[in-house]
Amino acid sequence: MKRLRRLFMTGVITITPVGLSIMVLVGVFNWLDRVLGRMIQSILLELGLPYIPGLGFILLVLVILGVGLLTQIYVGRQLLLVGQCFVERIPFLSKLVRAVRQIMDSFVTSKSELFRQAVLVQYPRQGIWSIGFLTRRAGGEIRERLRPQLDNRLLSVFIPTTPNPTSGMLVFVPEDDAILLEMSVEEAVKLVVSGGALVNQAMPGERAGRPDASLPGQV
Repeated sequence: MKRLRRLFMTGVITITPVGLSIMVLVGVFNWLDRVLGRMIQSILLELGLPYIPGLGFILLVLVILGVGLLTQIYVGRQLLLVGQCFVERIPFLSKLVRAVRQIMDSFVTSKSELFRQAVLVQYPRQGIWSIGFLTRRAGGEIRERLRPQLDNRLLSVFIPTTPNPTSGMLVFVPEDDAILLEMSVEEAVKLVVSGGALVNQAMPGERAGRPDASLPGQV
């Protein structure tokens, strides 16, 4: 029974990341397919033609590629600028669009590294350690507000949830309270998704230290 239980748990640990990945991909595909799929389906129904799943996704990809191609043309760039100026005149929508644009830029800009290093921090209380991802040094108002209470620099750390690392919480940690890990960000993500079951045993010895001074952000 012990051997059978061990084999079962090994199978669960192996299948779970693959199953979650497939579920996410299928969910994203279905959501994207519905964006334009409903409009196509209504048109095809009026013409008496059957709807083929995936047509909405294909059309959405073509629209995105068309917009990307349009930005390469002078006239297209001018039209997009006019549209952006119109949107930015709408009070609430302008703030939302700017926030989304900044977030997207952080993902697509080659000079930007969203998660730079895996770290250990004491969260949610002292004595309990959580794995997180170092994003940058904290600055601005947050650093100024906490400056009288801190003797060292403040780090922005994203702590992911298990088994879905795309959600989590943002914490600000004094530099001396963060332990820098040698494992890569990819290995840390695997550790989070598997609930701590998948650990690279060949990983070099852990080392504690401060993040490099070359990290981006204000100090």
